[in-house]
Amino acid sequence: MANVLQAQLDALNQLRLVAHEDLLELQLSLGEHRLLIPGIRALLAENPLREGLWALLMRAYYRSGDIGAALNAYQESWCMLDRNLGVQPGATLRHLHHAILHRDDDSI
Repeated sequence: MANVLQAQLDALNQLRLVAHEDLLELQLSLGEHRLLIPGIRALLAENPLREGLWALLMRAYYRSGDIGAALNAYQESWCMLDRNLGVQPGATLRHLHHAILHRDDDSI
């Protein structure tokens, strides 16, 4: 019974994180870039392997005009994923990194 409850709790937590990421995405689209950075960082402290959060952080930094911090966030994500999972960032993060490097505002 405890295993079933834990599985349900884990599933609900994942849904909560997805909803929070969706909310952050909407807030970014409203121009609240700099204000969102501390909250995204806090979520990443609890969920460092969520590439969606790393992408949101990179976009928030970039749209705030801090390109260096956006690129550093990519490096942080790379190190975190490599150290913990032995993998490189996925396609979304790689494309976002490329767009930041080339200042492709339409893709960010």
